[in-house]
Amino acid sequence: MNSISLFARTNLSLGMLIAFQGSFLLSFGLNSNSVFSQQLNSSAVQSQSSDQNSAIADEPNRKEQMVKAAYLYNFCKYFAWPDASFADKESDILIGVLGNDSLGNQLDLLAEKRKARKRNIVIHRFETMEDYQPCHLLFVPSRVTTEDLISAVETTDKAPLLIVSDGHVPPGHGAVVTFFWKDDKTIGFEIDLNAAHRRRLEVSAKLLKIAKVTRR
Repeated sequence: MNSISLFARTNLSLGMLIAFQGSFLLSFGLNSNSVFSQQLNSSAVQSQSSDQNSAIADEPNRKEQMVKAAYLYNFCKYFAWPDASFADKESDILIGVLGNDSLGNQLDLLAEKRKARKRNIVIHRFETMEDYQPCHLLFVPSRVTTEDLISAVETTDKAPLLIVSDGHVPPGHGAVVTFFWKDDKTIGFEIDLNAAHRRRLEVSAKLLKIAKVTRR
């Protein structure tokens, strides 16, 4: 299944929301019990060429990128921003990526083909917060330091900005959403309701049903 096919099936229906990690990931064509828990047999890997090894090693990472990008897309649908965040009803939803993008081209593929809340999605990349321009969602990849994440939070203090951390630092640093690896080796996310409220963001009750919810 290619990336576009995956994104074409990321709409969160009520049934998927109720049993997210199972039926939602399976709707991607991904097996939640095996995609992220696959362990390569070392002896088998050693017997293959280096190119084959690289391709096999890259596959779980590619699927991780696809799933996280799909999450970001759905966050654009299940969070709501103040009306004043948009110039008009046709204004784009702006997704920013801070630092070195860990999602490859997955967000770009999504933005080319999908809309959220009937709005086009536009991707901006900022090397540092000095380059930052206002957007609606800011993804902070794992390669960004804790200090830079805190800088992003402080620089945009109380702005209606959905900050999503890739889970490289413990929750509580001001991100609204934090990705984490669950015990079954699938990807979950935590929503900090206090951080969302400070930024005047509304969260769909449907999304809260499948999230780890905290108030920090």
